[in-house]
Amino acid sequence: MTTIEAVILGLLLEKDYYGYEIEEIIKDRGMREWTDIGFSSIYNILAKAEKSGLIEWRYEKQYGSPKRKVYSLTEKAKEVLPGEVGRMLSSPKRSFSEFDVGMAYSNLIEEKSFSNHLLHYKGTLEDRLNKLREKYEEGGKDGMPHNVKALFSRHIALIEAELAWLNEEFDI
Repeated sequence: MTTIEAVILGLLLEKDYYGYEIEEIIKDRGMREWTDIGFSSIYNILAKAEKSGLIEWRYEKQYGSPKRKVYSLTEKAKEVLPGEVGRMLSSPKRSFSEFDVGMAYSNLIEEKSFSNHLLHYKGTLEDRLNKLREKYEEGGKDGMPHNVKALFSRHIALIEAELAWLNEEFDI
């Protein structure tokens, strides 16, 4: 199971949703800070999960709007999902980034340009850190479930570590 599949199935574990509602939850909860999920991939994953027997759907009509597909988990998904979550928690994966490729070949650009790119990168990290902290505080960190609180604090710590590395390594 991919991480994107786990995200969508995890949301459907909370309650039944229609596709656009899943998109809104992902956006509102800031889930794109820690997972690479695009709007169109939501529907692709829903179709794939349906073929795999992990979800099913029904049409629902609400007053004043057209009928829409509402997705729900099957019993199979409820059995499979906890094992997949456990696997994800216990098996760290190497992360691959464009930044690392850029560092590997940074000797191809002028030193001034290199410094400017790093300053831009640092600024982007600082912006992301501020947004995460804001969302963390906004969400009432003391009232958050422990797993959500840990998710935010992990990403905050990772960005802080990267900023410290940039300051130490390049004195910027």
